[in-house]
Amino acid sequence: MTAKKAEQAPTMPVQVNVLPSRGLPVSVDATAGERAWLAQEAGAESVESFKAELTVKRWQRDGVRLAGTLRAGLTQACIVTLEPVESRIEEIIDRTFVPSTSKLAKPRLNSEGEWLLDAEGNDPPDVLESDTLDIWEVLLEQFLLAVEPFPRAEGATFEQTGELPDEEDSKPSPFAVLSKLKQSD
Repeated sequence: MTAKKAEQAPTMPVQVNVLPSRGLPVSVDATAGERAWLAQEAGAESVESFKAELTVKRWQRDGVRLAGTLRAGLTQACIVTLEPVESRIEEIIDRTFVPSTSKLAKPRLNSEGEWLLDAEGNDPPDVLESDTLDIWEVLLEQFLLAVEPFPRAEGATFEQTGELPDEEDSKPSPFAVLSKLKQSD
């Protein structure tokens, strides 16, 4: 794959209105170009592996369920030392999607018009805007949520290089000045 193609987001559309009754198995093993694109999206030095084993099935009357596992290996720069930090990601994917016309696509509201969310319950289904589900969009979202935003090499610590100013050398805070003015009144 050329460098120009690596800049393009990969796609894997699945027609959800013609799924087999037992579901559609989907395997993803990213190519070198796709891994380069993922590394760029994640701000990583490299993505060495990116694989997913998924099943797309009908869910309830008109919905779709995407379930499976995403596994990835990547290298990021340590935020302290800039040394390479290797990470492994293993994410369980279990997402549901419904068309925008479904009753489940509309949020439940209380009498004041606020959303009712159950913190202990399942997430509400995502809304499908068409009759296709792009598997890569879901994988990218799950991957980016799982990537460590501030990777650190083992044992790396941040050390203050300059001295902190003494209290006598620093300017008094505006609040301290106001406090003194108030006390003198």
